[in-house]
Amino acid sequence: MKFIGTSTPIHGLSEHITKQDAWGTGYQAELNELLDFAISNQIRNVVFLSGDQHWAGSFNRRRGSVNFFEFMSSPLFSSAYGQYSGTNETLLGRVNWMFDFTMNQGRVENFGRVTVRTDISPLSVQFELFDAQGAPLNSTTLVEGPEGLELAP
Repeated sequence: MKFIGTSTPIHGLSEHITKQDAWGTGYQAELNELLDFAISNQIRNVVFLSGDQHWAGSFNRRRGSVNFFEFMSSPLFSSAYGQYSGTNETLLGRVNWMFDFTMNQGRVENFGRVTVRTDISPLSVQFELFDAQGAPLNSTTLVEGPEGLELAP
């Protein structure tokens, strides 16, 4: 399993919210080069860890036949930006779930925890989102399948 930490998301939705702070706002070619490098070198099980959007979520960005998952949380304290509310089906197809201040009584504080389990078969990685008090808000679990990581059933 490989993790890539990035201060801005790869999912493509942020470009339509903040109009900045995302790979797609001037760095789409570099993102495509990175994804294509992983594909051509058969680097499997790549998970991006991102943030800086003041909302959170779990995403699956496919390129060709390869899944690139992304887990995104917000700062523990930040101003409120709403999640993507557009109707672009390609972008919405990348969403496992999204979370913003409208879903937590107007509070935006949250943090994420990633747990990797290589001691079990199939190996798994879980992303959990919590509010500032540590109450769970949402989660995604991935397991290794024949073609790489996939959403757990």
